[in-house]
Amino acid sequence: MNKKNIAVIAIIAVILIAGGLLINRYYFLDNNRVIDKLLTINGTVELTDAQLSVIEESRKILNEDPNNYQALLDVAVLKQAAGDIDGAIAMYENLMELRPKDIMIYNNLGTIYYNRGEYEKSEEMYLYILDNITYKWINSYNELLNIYQYHLTDKKDKFEKYIIDGVEKYEEMKPVLASKAAVYFDDVMNDKVNAIKYYELTVELNSNNITAKNRLAELKK
Repeated sequence: MNKKNIAVIAIIAVILIAGGLLINRYYFLDNNRVIDKLLTINGTVELTDAQLSVIEESRKILNEDPNNYQALLDVAVLKQAAGDIDGAIAMYENLMELRPKDIMIYNNLGTIYYNRGEYEKSEEMYLYILDNITYKWINSYNELLNIYQYHLTDKKDKFEKYIIDGVEKYEEMKPVLASKAAVYFDDVMNDKVNAIKYYELTVELNSNNITAKNRLAELKK
């Protein structure tokens, strides 16, 4: 290889290296802009010092790892708490792609939609939890009961299979779920037979539940 060819190769190498540095530099700047946008909170509530600290800590983490799930989730929760609801929804929806079975995402979206009066969307979130996520939160049953009892009353029959299944499967939540089942059959379905059945179970599991005892006595008169 002659000196001329070596010189040309050297020049090309310098150009490629410089180009690579420029690409990395602009990628870094672009990444910073994305992170700044993610961390911008257009809320209605002033953030506390502790919440501001969470944002700065999240910034440090995301600069190193833009897909860090916990940092992104922390920011989404802050957006929700601060009243930046559209921003929170957008982040939760993106987080679904990283962890499609995280119960907190669906629970928080269910809460957001419920508070906005979007009851069918809220129902969808809580049903997703009960249908697809192994771990359950009692809140999913509570909110579904509220939705069917007060809002989507034409769908109230749907809750029966979920509450009965919950009572039968989840021993640690059984006293609370039995009580929810009793209220459902009593107040929502006007089903006296099943209401008595689940009030009896509620009292059996928790003899200190005076409300259940009193209502059971009334139904048995």
